[in-house]
Amino acid sequence: MLQLCVGTRCLLIQLGSLDSIPQCLKDFLGDPEICFVGVGMSEGLSGLKTYCRIECKSGIELCELVAMILKMPRYLSEGPGLGTLSDAAGLGAVQFPKTVKFDCRAKVFNDEELMFAIHAVYCSHKIGSKMLAMLL
Repeated sequence: MLQLCVGTRCLLIQLGSLDSIPQCLKDFLGDPEICFVGVGMSEGLSGLKTYCRIECKSGIELCELVAMILKMPRYLSEGPGLGTLSDAAGLGAVQFPKTVKFDCRAKVFNDEELMFAIHAVYCSHKIGSKMLAMLL
């Protein structure tokens, strides 16, 4: 599942359910001017390349970004959750919806699973945006 968020708009795309991946989506994901930030980026980018033949040019693991910007190397080895990263970024601790067992390869999702996915991608976007803004 491809999870994208900009501002308050989130897009979840079940790539495995598509007959073909639109060229505009391939171009967007391959744009080196766009920085993709999230949890599990290395596995996600590897999957995009292996299964979808899409090479994402610019992606960084969220905990690596927070560790680098805030000079907190412990986040590299701890593998902190989004709540911890959000708090470290000065956004306050985030409360996630009820923990759900989420399988991103499922064909159908219930409301709790969708809310969990949307909450996670939105939180990643907020943290990443805050960290990247600190570089300017």
